[in-house]
Amino acid sequence: MVASACETALGRIHDAEGAFGLHRSFAIAGAAAVVASLWNVPDRPTARLMTRFYRAYLRSGSAPEALAEAQREAAAQNRPATEWGAFICHGTP
Repeated sequence: MVASACETALGRIHDAEGAFGLHRSFAIAGAAAVVASLWNVPDRPTARLMTRFYRAYLRSGSAPEALAEAQREAAAQNRPATEWGAFICHGTP
């Protein structure tokens, strides 16, 4: 599951149970991995990152690996971290 909208990885902390947010809901529903963002993300750079992500995902079949590859490519092109660093992946390869 990929939620490339703004702040989709955020949630409320519930004492000893941890953070409850959109990513947790998808995990409970059975998503093996959830890609989400920690802060507001600009539209065009996000579209570029997601294009890189999906290309890498089609090759590897692993969301964490695909996201890392897409982020490395963006960094190698000297894109500001504010354009790609917000995205994290919860789950397993």
